[in-house]
Amino acid sequence: MNMILLSIVIGEIAFWVFLFAGLLFRYVFKMKKLSTIFLLLTPLIDIFVLSATLIDLSRGAPAHFVHGLSAAYIGFTLIYGKRTIQWADRWAAYRWGAGNRPLKKKLVGKDELEHQWHEFKRFCSCMMIINVIISMFYFFVPPKQTFWFTYWIINNVGLIFIWLFVGPIWSKVKHNGKSST
Repeated sequence: MNMILLSIVIGEIAFWVFLFAGLLFRYVFKMKKLSTIFLLLTPLIDIFVLSATLIDLSRGAPAHFVHGLSAAYIGFTLIYGKRTIQWADRWAAYRWGAGNRPLKKKLVGKDELEHQWHEFKRFCSCMMIINVIISMFYFFVPPKQTFWFTYWIINNVGLIFIWLFVGPIWSKVKHNGKSST
């Protein structure tokens, strides 16, 4: 198995183990300090994945799809990791603590459109982080080996346009269609 892919898999497993352990210690064992330590360890996973990628590239490994995947993993965890932890914390509080059942709010009209724009901006931030990390990778490989980095950057820009159309623009079209009937 590729070292970078392995580091991503280990990172993802570690994230969920640290998250579960943190919530378990918080709500089941009532050990808030230990819980906090586990939850604070989650950002170290990104450092681990980034370090593995940079070490691999600096040792002369040819650029590959998984190097871009590691940047995507880091970008997604930086932007969506805190939200994932908060989501899991609400559910753990409900299941193991005295919290209320988390409700998913149905958004319609202007609220849905505002939500879609907010999520689009969050996604753009994620893609920007990924592309900045990938751009950093260019310094570690010869120019003739940068195909996969360029692929990832072009792909990410394309994903931004797709999200724009299936998110905010589609919500706007739906909102305008409903308000005129």
